[in-house]
Amino acid sequence: MARYYKSVYPTVITVLFIVSVVRINIEREHVNGGFVHYDDIQRDEISSEQNATVIGCNFCRYDVPAVSNDYKQKYLKLREREYNETIVILTPLRDTAKFLEHFGTMLNTLSYPHDLISVFFAEEGSSDNTFESAKALTLQLNKYFGFKEAQVNQRERRTHLSRVRNALLDYGMRDNDWVLWIDSDIENVPTDLIQQFLNVSTDVMTVACLVKKNGHTMNYDFNTRRFGDEKCGDYCLPFLRHEGRVVRLDIVGTSVLMVRSDVHRKVRFPEVRERLESEGFAINAKKMGYEIVGLPFVEVYHYFA
Repeated sequence: MARYYKSVYPTVITVLFIVSVVRINIEREHVNGGFVHYDDIQRDEISSEQNATVIGCNFCRYDVPAVSNDYKQKYLKLREREYNETIVILTPLRDTAKFLEHFGTMLNTLSYPHDLISVFFAEEGSSDNTFESAKALTLQLNKYFGFKEAQVNQRERRTHLSRVRNALLDYGMRDNDWVLWIDSDIENVPTDLIQQFLNVSTDVMTVACLVKKNGHTMNYDFNTRRFGDEKCGDYCLPFLRHEGRVVRLDIVGTSVLMVRSDVHRKVRFPEVRERLESEGFAINAKKMGYEIVGLPFVEVYHYFA
């Protein structure tokens, strides 16, 4: 009997140690928001494609499940059509001089006809040479990149972002068919970004805004989400891929946001509380019966701060 316990004891200790380590790792991942069940299957036990199609609880985490490029392309094909809608790109600026040269280069890569695109900036409250850089960029967009029109407006006093965005609407929307908001610190957008939006052509549309850090792709825009329940919490856009090319949303961010101009003529950004800027706009738009959707397979990338 003593010999039996002597032989079994090390095995038992080893098993208990392994179980403890696994439990600690699971608890650590759970605390950090990185451990998610997909119908009781751990995420690293299913393929990338399954990761995009299996329904489960998502908590608007930073880490985004990887999806192969071939799988994405299924949801990015565009139907053939003529494009004649006019687009105005609106971008508020503050202390963003270091981003503007790249921003202009990025806009030039857009494959949508440049003679149908206008670009308007509103600068206010900067402590660097943002206004001067924006003036130089508008000349470049007009003269060399073939855009329909590009201008920058400077506001003297510092105010909250909702008022800046509403002033931009008054200044730049005019008779254009669509308003495309793009933040100046967006690093990369697909060349067919506008066509992807027009392929859907609903009232308010946004895309997955991501950021890359140390080789990992992470969610950036936590304002773009669908309200969930107490069990699962809210669903951020990159975690709704299992529903397909276009998904319903409740609130949006403004990193990259496409809005039908007729919607913006009736719904502006609330100026009561700054934190309700884009969320308040989306909620008010829904109350008026407008549709708000996201395109989870269309990805834009934000600079990593």
